[in-house]
Amino acid sequence: MKLYKEEAVEVEGIPVLLQYKDVCNINIKINKQGQVLVALPYFGARDEALDFVKKKVPWLRKHLAERAQQELPVPDNGFDGSNLWLWGKHYTADFQLDTEERVLLKDAVLVFTYKGKLTESKRQRLVEAFYRKCLEEMLAVALDRWQPILKLYARSWKLQRLKSKWGRCNVLTRELLFNVSLVHRPLACLEYVVVHELAHLYEPSHNERFHSFLDRYMADWKERRALLNKFIFKAE
Repeated sequence: MKLYKEEAVEVEGIPVLLQYKDVCNINIKINKQGQVLVALPYFGARDEALDFVKKKVPWLRKHLAERAQQELPVPDNGFDGSNLWLWGKHYTADFQLDTEERVLLKDAVLVFTYKGKLTESKRQRLVEAFYRKCLEEMLAVALDRWQPILKLYARSWKLQRLKSKWGRCNVLTRELLFNVSLVHRPLACLEYVVVHELAHLYEPSHNERFHSFLDRYMADWKERRALLNKFIFKAE
């Protein structure tokens, strides 16, 4: 079934994604991520679709309240095609055709504008580029803050999707590596990983000297580590 375009709207306070498709009738559903999706014919059915949704508001509120209590399955890349997670918060992704590529925040909706044809690979590319830009900016801020405090300085740093670590430190080259997936967790977690990896320039191993160093400069590092490893993703 061909999808021509998507439009994010709000009906009585409920975010709704209108999906213009090759269909004859208007259909409504709540997907497994708790997002309200309305399929409608491409030509001339927008007003009818909005009226249809208004009639379904009591039903939607009941089922959305139930879904809000459920944890959301989060893909490794933090994006399932319509939902994404940035700094521990859930957003709905909306893709709109435009003359340039940019990202706009409207309430809890991140609007990605694009040029040309929208494909699944383009969706992924736009979101991945956005994630990396956000992470690069916040890592720069965190490093600028913590390096002078710790009096430990990295020579360089880069991003990569790691399978089993949040970060790595090469003590010989003073190079740091950070997991791109950090962008999905709260900023407090990012700061913990920055301090943790910089601390390896002081003590390479995870011994008592290393932990004492963390205690001295980040008293709540254990709580931050627990949040990082056990963060619960929910749509609020």
